[in-house]
Amino acid sequence: MPTHYENLSVPQTASIEEIRKQYQKLVLQYHPDKLAQTVNSPKSGNVKTGPEECAKCFQEVVAAWEILNDECKRRQYDAELSARRTANIGPIHAEVDLDDMEYDEEKASFHTLCRCGGSYTVSESQLEQLVQAVTCDSCSLQIRLMYQVEEID
Repeated sequence: MPTHYENLSVPQTASIEEIRKQYQKLVLQYHPDKLAQTVNSPKSGNVKTGPEECAKCFQEVVAAWEILNDECKRRQYDAELSARRTANIGPIHAEVDLDDMEYDEEKASFHTLCRCGGSYTVSESQLEQLVQAVTCDSCSLQIRLMYQVEEID
């Protein structure tokens, strides 16, 4: 099930202004009245989703905005997301500081070796989603990532 952040296509670290802009863009894209105009227009060749799917997307966007627009509701939602992610983490083999991992500029990702010879890899986009654990690409071992999110003004 996608998160409210995924429904709005923004990272969890997005500012309220970034969220607002994306919300406005998506509301215009999926609004039922706007959709009716687009579907009936001769240039509607770009529309790939039906009215039911667009209505569902519109409802998801509005629901996400109602939570993420309110600072108190957003904090509570973020805490629930964190608890869900923690509950989904299996046994942890080790805790690894992100600073101790090697950075691959070409792939925009960090990696470190597993004891099995495989690799733990985490991308920058996963870090933006506040991933807490990474599974080895060759075995079932997981590591907990230790890092702090820095807000850029």
